[in-house]
Amino acid sequence: MLKLKTMALALTMLVSVVSWAEQAEPVEMKAQPQVSADKAEASAAIDINSADAKQLSKLSNIGLKKAQQIIEYRTLHGQFTSIEELQKVKGIGKATIEKNRLRMMVAAQ
Repeated sequence: MLKLKTMALALTMLVSVVSWAEQAEPVEMKAQPQVSADKAEASAAIDINSADAKQLSKLSNIGLKKAQQIIEYRTLHGQFTSIEELQKVKGIGKATIEKNRLRMMVAAQ
């Protein structure tokens, strides 16, 4: 008999909770603005035509020495017209460009 009363009490409590949950007003969740990784990266992109050696050295696999070579190439040959043109700088290959693609840009001239 005690077991039956306990089960009845538990069932009553469960019904009460379910009933209360159905009546409760839904909580309005404010949508957080979603900024894509691409946009976030693009806003912090380094312009390879105007960046100094310190800025360029923030790119993966680009140290100060390689950054200086980029600046020297830019000085001798003019501004880069594309990111891929960086491959013309000795020691910079496709892998380095791909690794940094979203972190670099060529500003419109």
